Amino acid sequence: MKKETKEFLKLAEDNLRIAKKNFEIGLYKSSCFWLQQSVELFLKAFLIEKGIFNPKIFEMNGSDKLSSHATLTRYDVGSLENIDEKDTKEEIEIVEKVREFVLKNLQD
Repeated sequence: MKKETKEFLKLAEDNLRIAKKNFEIGLYKSSCFWLQQSVELFLKAFLIEKGIFNPKIFEMNGSDKLSSHATLTRYDVGSLENIDEKDTKEEIEIVEKVREFVLKNLQD
């Protein structure tokens, strides 16, 4: 595995851990931000390792929803009032599916 891939995977894992800790203490909006960052880094690591670019991969498992929440946390915090535990838990599941896909396919 390329050194750069490993670095991005470590960052992605760190961001996922931060998101889960925020989730545990009820910081759902913050958790959503870190989840988006994590999925972005997992996918970037995959693309770096495989030497490919396929925009379809960014549509996998609802990762577009994660991006919209991350953008809202930076620019329109008022619209995040309705993000709750259920939303955040769903997004954790999305990131874990993307993580599983990336790690499995990097072993090939």
